[in-house]
Amino acid sequence: MKRSYFKWMYVFAMMVFIGGINAQVTTSTSGFSDELTVDPAQNSQWKQGQAKFSAKPRDMWELGLHAGSFILSSDVPAQIPGGFAFGFHVRKSLNYTFSLRFDADYGSYKGFDHQFISSGHLGLDYPAIADLYGNGRSARVFSTKVITSSFQGIFNMGNILFHKDENKWNLYFLGGIGLYIHDTNMDFLDANGQPYDFSSINTNPMDDAERKEIRNAVKDLLDGDYETKGRLRNDDAALGDNWVIKPVISLGGGLTRKINRRVNIGLEYQVRLSSNDLLDGFRFRTVNDLTNNNDVMHYTSLRVGINLGSFASKTEPLYWVNPLDAVYNDIADLKKRPVLDLTDTDADGIIDMLDSEPSSPAGAIVDVKGKTVDSDGDAVPDYLDKEPFSPPGFGYNEEGIANVPEYMTEEKVLEIVNDKVSNIKMEWWLPTVYFDFDEYIINPESYVALQQIAQVMQAHPNTKVVAQGHADVRGKSDYNNVLSYNRSNAAVDYLVARYGIPKDRFIMKYSGDEENLVPDLPENKKANRDRSSTSS
Repeated sequence: MKRSYFKWMYVFAMMVFIGGINAQVTTSTSGFSDELTVDPAQNSQWKQGQAKFSAKPRDMWELGLHAGSFILSSDVPAQIPGGFAFGFHVRKSLNYTFSLRFDADYGSYKGFDHQFISSGHLGLDYPAIADLYGNGRSARVFSTKVITSSFQGIFNMGNILFHKDENKWNLYFLGGIGLYIHDTNMDFLDANGQPYDFSSINTNPMDDAERKEIRNAVKDLLDGDYETKGRLRNDDAALGDNWVIKPVISLGGGLTRKINRRVNIGLEYQVRLSSNDLLDGFRFRTVNDLTNNNDVMHYTSLRVGINLGSFASKTEPLYWVNPLDAVYNDIADLKKRPVLDLTDTDADGIIDMLDSEPSSPAGAIVDVKGKTVDSDGDAVPDYLDKEPFSPPGFGYNEEGIANVPEYMTEEKVLEIVNDKVSNIKMEWWLPTVYFDFDEYIINPESYVALQQIAQVMQAHPNTKVVAQGHADVRGKSDYNNVLSYNRSNAAVDYLVARYGIPKDRFIMKYSGDEENLVPDLPENKKANRDRSSTSS
């Protein structure tokens, strides 16, 4: 039995060693994604400040293996280091501090007392054996096998941390109830079925050396065959012919050390209490002293815990998770945020904390970031620009005014068109768009004409189109130039917005009242003032 005990201890030590290689400590709880919680929607709302509490993480079950020293405190003096036991457990956390565990183990213990008792005393429990011994003496020698299972509540104290994000050590206490079965047998007879003859052995040792001699002499007589069934009480519930079943209360505590996210090791002690004074088979301490106390089991074990599951969908068991970690991370983030300062040095309506140009000139028009606005991109800011919305495509003077020509000749138009289209010649004129007097708004009756223009341009993606605006002679020449420009620009903008044709495929021209499409006669004023010819 001793060799088996040390064999089990060696196996557990190797498991601990292997589990510790390249150990990595888990990350903090603030890194948990919503999918690792029981309610992802609630956790997402909590991160956005829409819920008061985060969702509980979905954590793993723990499977444990354990082995260690099994000792019986009874009428027979306890043997140190005692017997051995081994078993397994399954553990699941209910919250960060409390978890439930199912624990089961098998233990074996052999008791030995070289101090003799009289056969008369022995007869109270084993009459037939007492008759065999007559008036002789007997040693108390027994073997007990115990199988225990219990449900235990565990309160751990190691993961409520205020000064770091995670724990490597965990101290815990436990209590539980369960059942155990035991089989106790005595060694009263030798190999011939006769009582042992202890008459030659000294019964009154004077010092430790003599006690050791007596103990060795008694062991030499014993044959190690536990042939006599241990005594039972009349009300004991039996399981089969040998095993007795009893309720048990388990109390204890332990200390665990995390090796990595998957494995932890621990040292645990349990004391097991039951209403049983016959685990050792005897009810007397001495000849005249009936035991007042029940026998007590003690189990000290080395444990290896393994977390079951995938880290992609579950966290470590909650007794390894610090519930304050996320709170402290949020507090730290809040402390990093700058203090609100409403100072606006340049008085542009944007506070300095948000102002990308905190020293804008006085009176300057700025955008939402506090940067000076230049609407037409002519390098002259709006607050200095005498023409802040100049038409694009022309040069600008130092005051931001576009250098728009008063008129444009047909020869110039053809020169520009030929240069842009690289000598590509088109053999058609596109439809005409008409406008109301003194207006440059597209009329619904022109939609069909514009659609036809778009279809031609979509069918010929390398073709550029000249959009030339006109006006009749009424109004000043400068005004008519701008009006004809706005008319051609309106037609182009409509084609760009409605049909997605790139704007760089248009060449915008305007003629005002200087270059009419038809002779300037009263009956032709509508044709000249109300339409903008668009040609390819």
